[in-house]
Amino acid sequence: MAQAIPYLFAGGAALSVVGDIYSANTARKAANFNAGIADQNATIARQAAELDATQIDRERRLALGTMVASQGASGGVMTGSVLDIISDTSAQYALQKSNTLYQGELKARGYELSAKQYRRQGRQAQISGYLSAAGDLLGGGANTYTAFKRLG
Repeated sequence: MAQAIPYLFAGGAALSVVGDIYSANTARKAANFNAGIADQNATIARQAAELDATQIDRERRLALGTMVASQGASGGVMTGSVLDIISDTSAQYALQKSNTLYQGELKARGYELSAKQYRRQGRQAQISGYLSAAGDLLGGGANTYTAFKRLG
């Protein structure tokens, strides 16, 4: 029975190594999955900002068209303060569009940074798991050697 002890040490070390490597690889896969989701969210944020910007352009055209049509219907002339109001309204819509695109880009960059962080964490978890496996292998080897030596 005592002669089985070294083999139990070796088997335990082997199981521990396999478990560490499996955990390391699983952590990396999970981190890469999360990074992929963050990358998708970045794309979605940019697309949503573009759609919102397109809607703002549409609203701008409608508002300016309504202003011009109202001015024409009332017999007014497109000069002076009327042009100033139309110009200011157009500028406000342009600013809103730019802000929408900027906010979408900021959101997308935040997701991209998260994706990079997930990938970094995955690599670190894998390296840590491999180092732990190496430590278990060395420790198990030392215990096995010591047990064999004691048995003679």
